[in-house]
Amino acid sequence: IAIKHQSIWDTIILHLIDKDPAIVMKKELLKIPIYGWYCKKSKMIPIDRSAGLKSLKYMLQEGKKAINANRNIIIFPQGTRVALKAKAPYLPGTYLLYNQLGITVIPCALNSGLFWPSKGWPSSHGIIRMRFLKPIKPGLEKKHFSKELENSIETECNQLANLIH
Repeated sequence: IAIKHQSIWDTIILHLIDKDPAIVMKKELLKIPIYGWYCKKSKMIPIDRSAGLKSLKYMLQEGKKAINANRNIIIFPQGTRVALKAKAPYLPGTYLLYNQLGITVIPCALNSGLFWPSKGWPSSHGIIRMRFLKPIKPGLEKKHFSKELENSIETECNQLANLIH
């Protein structure tokens, strides 16, 4: 699952929508008391974002273990929270997993940034909506995969942003 990341809500809900996800996450989150301990114990895939190619190799290795254990990999394609309607590049990690593991990727869009800002606590009332989009089957070249992933997520996120209530 390749999901847009807009708020802390996104990381909380993932543990509820999948019984045993392997979430690709930044390594620093392991230092958070309780949450970090849970992520370590439940074998998430912590990435050292400053390690470059080494971190991509580690992510691929751990992703392969997750797939072999029948666990879904969940990744934030932009690698960080991105405010609603803000622009940020889609990073190569999602394609690496898709291509090297030969897996289907399910894009996921949401509007959590409307109600749970990236900094601070929830400040608005409304309904957070999350949509799983058309799966991307294995076999696409990087350019086509990346375009389909980004277009599907961004288009749907913009539509969901207009559905406040």
